[in-house]
Amino acid sequence: MSDSEDLGDVGLYIGHENEPGFYDDSPQEAIAFAATGGDGDHYSLIAVEGVVTERSPVVLTWPSEGENIVVAPDLETFLRVGLHCGFFVYLDVLDPEITGEGENWLADYLDDEQKEVLQRLARELNLTPLPAEALQFEELNQQYADRFQNSVNKTGRFTE
Repeated sequence: MSDSEDLGDVGLYIGHENEPGFYDDSPQEAIAFAATGGDGDHYSLIAVEGVVTERSPVVLTWPSEGENIVVAPDLETFLRVGLHCGFFVYLDVLDPEITGEGENWLADYLDDEQKEVLQRLARELNLTPLPAEALQFEELNQQYADRFQNSVNKTGRFTE
């Protein structure tokens, strides 16, 4: 997208920190790539076998809660799920009332400008929305729980 500031309107302020430990609560072997714009909440890619790629799992860190949650197995999946409601309230996608299907895949509470940003992101990256049901949040968080030595990984928040 030509103006990354637009992505900030949907909670995805792209950054280039390129170093682990964005906050004390950030996973040790992860690289922060974006912030939501609220309270230090940010997204990172977790290193797998010492390397961070677009196929690395995505973790959401909430510094105010000292909590990390793996929200997607890779960057593309993260973006596809986030198309429903944006990235500031990414976990809203777990509420079946929030996400629609077919042409009505955008959350109702988004304003027209936010909807356009998400639609443009989908077009420019050739992405289709992915329903949250396709993700296994609990399984993802259990798989990567050992990466959260310096913070809490609350895996019980998701129901399968």
